[in-house]
Parts: sequence; structure tokens; C-alpha cells
Amino acid sequence: MKTVNKAIQTTLLPLPEKPEDIPEEVRELLSFEIPIKNRNNLRSLLADLRKVYTFAQLLDEYFTELEPLPDNPWKLHEEVKGLFPIIDRKDLRKVYGYKQRLAEHYKWEGDLPESYFRLPEKKIPLPLTPQELNHKYRAMFSIDLTRSNKTIKEISDMLRETYFFKFIPSDFFIQKPRLPRDVKRIITQSKYNFMIEDKEEAIRFIEEISVKYNFTIPLPSDIMTINPTEKPELPWDPREVKEFSLTIPITSTGQLVDIVRNLRPLYYFHRIPETWIEIKRNQNPPEEAEENQKEMKIDMPENLEEVQSYLDNNSIVKNIISLPITQHEQVKNTIQKLRKIFSFSKLPQFIFNLLPLPDATWNIIP
Repeated sequence: MKTVNKAIQTTLLPLPEKPEDIPEEVRELLSFEIPIKNRNNLRSLLADLRKVYTFAQLLDEYFTELEPLPDNPWKLHEEVKGLFPIIDRKDLRKVYGYKQRLAEHYKWEGDLPESYFRLPEKKIPLPLTPQELNHKYRAMFSIDLTRSNKTIKEISDMLRETYFFKFIPSDFFIQKPRLPRDVKRIITQSKYNFMIEDKEEAIRFIEEISVKYNFTIPLPSDIMTINPTEKPELPWDPREVKEFSLTIPITSTGQLVDIVRNLRPLYYFHRIPETWIEIKRNQNPPEEAEENQKEMKIDMPENLEEVQSYLDNNSIVKNIISLPITQHEQVKNTIQKLRKIFSFSKLPQFIFNLLPLPDATWNIIP
């Protein structure tokens, strides 16, 4: 091996005293230009040169004389002037590349000057409870989104001025319970006669429960039968729906959900009329029935109202699944039932309205 290396050394040429004396065909083989601007590239360039030339060390002529890095980033050359100062912490990951570009023009030792960084004060983690917020925000929470004039984005942007976080804890918002299906459990200041059949009484009832409960309209028919909105009643005859063309009869669950989604903004109704629907129950063998059931699953709707609307319009599952889920012990069973109807990998948050679990204790020894 030593003999081979010695033979190779005898074929190498002496390195020219000046870089401009290196032939063009050799320059094209080099990883970087010479004279060398960025000394961080020196190792690669030495390896390239030693494939052709023999030398102990590079002469000063092979290096571009760099000026000292100015303390003020505004005095940088135009090619790199816009890189500094760094004012956003997200740009800190770019500093290594920026230093590589600086090294083509300047020399310095150690870290970059502090003047090259004008970062805002480091943000603190968002507390888990609003009571731990600083005085600037504490009085704003908990927020009732149904009565607030601020959107989630506006609230997030406001908090991010001081805190960093991925999501806002649920304790920052007033969690209203779902309106009970049992009229005896509905708590109101005024007295109402259920089922409500008077429109003025219905409007007063909705105004009152909106402060205390979470609900969707239409309300269950055992609570209210009158239409409290300005929308017209859904006609029994599908030909009277003029806004778009309906394909009747409805023969699949997916078609049913699409029609409900399209009609809900235009008409008031509890259920699609039975005369519009001809979804056949599966009477195939178990294996085929299971496969067909998978094919008949529909994508999880985008909000609780559409989920509830589908369940209310499906006579097979109506009143079997109660949403949102309010008790932890109901979670597993309800998810199993929902998986038979909807296609989803993870249940959306609007399906849940759970109370926090009690704090863990370590009193395991009596």
C-alpha cells in the first residue's frame, strides 16, 4: 500500500504559487472557486487539489482577504444585508446558512455580535387554567363564544402576544351543557308548557335557553312543535322544492345526508318525510351484510347538527344514540355505535361535552 501511495505521489504536480496559474480543466474539477472566500469550504477544496498537486499547505495567495465583520448589521454588503438582524425566533433555524453566506465576505471569531439579533422577549407557556393568566387577560376568561364578539382566531392571536401554545384549553371557554331531552330537567326562569306550540313563546324559550344550554334547531318535537324560525316548512311533496333538483326516492344513507345538508339552510323540518325514503334493510347473508354495511357507511359530518339530523332521520337508530357524549362511561359504547354508521379515524371534538375527570389521588393503602 505504501508503494502504491508513493507511486501516486510521484505523478502529482507541484502546486502553482498563484491560483491563476491552475489550468481551467483543473479548476472545473474543484468543488469551490479559488481564491477561497469561505474558509468553511477549505477541507473539501484541499481534498480536490491533492488529487492533482502535492503541497504541504496553501499559500496566502489562495485565500481572498476578507474584511472584519462589522458590529452593525446595517453596514453589511448588499448581498447579505437583508439577512440581519434576526427579529423572529422562527428564523433562528436559518442562522447556520446565513453564517455560511457571511463567511464569503467577512471574517470573525466566535459567535455573531448581539446586534445581529433583535428578538422579542421569549414567550411563556399558556397556563392550563385562565385563573393563572396575567392581569392583562385574566378578566376576559372564561369566554362564552355564543355571546362574545371575538372569534377563536382573534382570541388565539391575542393570547399569542404573550404566550405560546398549540391549542387553548377547554377551561378557557364556558362549557354549556346540552339541552336535556327530558323536559322535566330543563331549568328556566319562566314557565313553559311543553310541547310549545305558540311561536312567540317558542322564541322567548329559545332566547332563555341560549344563555344556559347548548342546542341545535329544530328542537325535539316533544319540546317544541312550532317553527320558531323565518324559514318555510319543508313541503311534503318534493316537487315543491324549487331551489334544486331532488332525486326521489332516497335509496342510500349518503344521499340522505346530502339532501338534509342542502335543505337545512332553506327549510325548517325535523325529519325528511318517510315517503321520500326507500333505504332497504340488508337481508343478505352475514358476510355480505357486513361488507355492504362498510360500503354504506358515510363520512362523519362536519358539525353536531348534521350528525344529529342524520340520526333523527334514521328510524333504525333514532333515540338510540345520545349526543353529545356527556359521561365518561358512555364514551366506549357510543363510539362503537357511531362506527356502525359513520366512517372516521378519530371522533371530532364536537361529539364530546365531558366534565373533567377528578384529580388523581395516591391514597391506595387504606
